[in-house]
Amino acid sequence: NLNHKKYNFIRYSNKAHGFKGSEKNLSQTSNVIVFLLGNDVLTIKEQFQFYTELIKICKKLGYKVVCKSHPRCDVKYDLNLFDEDLDPQIPFEVLNIEYKFKVSLFTTSLIFEPSKSISIENILRKNLVVDKRFNLRSRFLRGFENFDKIKLPEDYSGFKKLLK
Repeated sequence: NLNHKKYNFIRYSNKAHGFKGSEKNLSQTSNVIVFLLGNDVLTIKEQFQFYTELIKICKKLGYKVVCKSHPRCDVKYDLNLFDEDLDPQIPFEVLNIEYKFKVSLFTTSLIFEPSKSISIENILRKNLVVDKRFNLRSRFLRGFENFDKIKLPEDYSGFKKLLK
């Protein structure tokens, strides 16, 4: 595991390139919302306090909700919440799946096609006491030049507006 105290000096810079050119030929006509799950920053239990409500919003709006967990995410979660569960061993960026948005906390997959990415950082930051690890991942993701295209809703209603 990463020693977060040792790397607290890291600052962000918009000179990093993540999936440069991944914004070509984007289609947002899909009815699929993909949730990318990982437990490197917060436990799945902590995250699901929020994901459960977000999934309900998606389903209420008629979206198919798909789960893609990180390969090292060995914590179990309620698969009944999802319409489909993707193979965790295959990187999201090569799945060739049509989707409207992907939703996650800090996964670097958000940098891939960032205009189709939603980070729940602000929702969690308002409702949880965050630690150095949370802030470090936040700064890391902001270091990519196309971070500004990622959507960061402030609350559930902001999330819902993005989907409409």
